[in-house]
Amino acid sequence: MGNNHSIGTKRHQKIIQGNVNVPATCVLEKTSLVVTQSNGTKYWKVKTIEVRDTETGNVLNTETELTIRDQQLQNWLSSYGVNLYYPPLTEEQQKKKKAVNKPLVAIEQLFHALPRLQNCQGIESMTQLCKYVEEEKEKNLKKGLALMEKGLITFDCCWEAFAIGKQVAVELPSSNGTIVGTKILSLNYSRGIVPFWQMSGKVIKSDGKEFYEHILNFSIGYFTSPTPFENLNVQPLTNPVRIRLEERGTKFREIALSHKYMQYEGFFQKASGFGVSKFKADGRVMVDVTTVSY
Repeated sequence: MGNNHSIGTKRHQKIIQGNVNVPATCVLEKTSLVVTQSNGTKYWKVKTIEVRDTETGNVLNTETELTIRDQQLQNWLSSYGVNLYYPPLTEEQQKKKKAVNKPLVAIEQLFHALPRLQNCQGIESMTQLCKYVEEEKEKNLKKGLALMEKGLITFDCCWEAFAIGKQVAVELPSSNGTIVGTKILSLNYSRGIVPFWQMSGKVIKSDGKEFYEHILNFSIGYFTSPTPFENLNVQPLTNPVRIRLEERGTKFREIALSHKYMQYEGFFQKASGFGVSKFKADGRVMVDVTTVSY
């Protein structure tokens, strides 16, 4: 292919359980992945992954991943904050004493990093890569918009749906599923056992004496097929949720400093080894944020 940035022709297909980004041991419920490998360029090789329904065979989503062949390009990508993943060696590769596999990078990470990568001037491999990523980015944006009109999202489209500056509602498992609203301050593609989008935002808290800003970290883990936004722990902030959070925020502002004596009507819940019991608890209460702040 020389210096041509086109993807090239299909080489072969294989069905795998897992993903370029997901270990083969990761269980992908009701989906299988068909990997189509292409020649790419001398700098990188392209893998197109079709996420298929195991029962119908229908293609649910298409993902793209690059194997970075060129050492200089690997170095430049790392210097611009791109997270490269080095697949573990197979038993056969270990027997042949292969040193290391070429690193992989999911194209959605490159979409997110493209503005930074375009600052790298005079490097042929990077120039070609940016041109290719820019073309694929436009296709991904169209796919994302079409999905969002249906209330759906795929993992490879999260970079735009949850871009810096977007307002979101975040469910906090550590706080019994409490939902908070925030504006995304940072977005990064990371990879532990599986890939995830790591985000941060600010929320207002109180220690009972004053209000203060708190940095909140949250993430969206990898998922294979188009998924309703409502099934994610991070969602775009809708008007109904915004109204509910604003009403709660008004009440928080009224009672979050010092202590207040108030009238309560409703139920209390008490957890025990036998489960959660609920009992009537109408009466006078004291809200003391200063003593019980966290």
